[in-house]
Amino acid sequence: MSGRYGTYLFTCFDYPLLPPDTNDIERYFGATKAQLRHALGAASTAGSVAKNLGADYVEGFATAWLLPGEQLLQSLAPRANTDYDRAREEVRAAEQKATLRRSRRRAPARHISAILTEWLAAP
Repeated sequence: MSGRYGTYLFTCFDYPLLPPDTNDIERYFGATKAQLRHALGAASTAGSVAKNLGADYVEGFATAWLLPGEQLLQSLAPRANTDYDRAREEVRAAEQKATLRRSRRRAPARHISAILTEWLAAP
């Protein structure tokens, strides 16, 4: 196997822009999960905002991760409460399907009449 893959094992050293390991990526994703666990007070990030929003969450976290604190605060300062309310509503709408799916799994009796009505109305 080493003969077959040997020529490609260390190509990262031929390209200065390609890092030789994934330590920075692992550290970044570890930080996103740690931040979520802290914010949610949960031991797991399964079914959390990151899972529901995916790339949108990771991109937002990257902005906060890369900008120095003062520069981040300056970029957020001009935002009005209406911007925050609109963004919060977009997050709620994006998470709504996953929230309903989890709710149906956890307490199906609460949703059974709506499910039956929806099922019977289908052509």
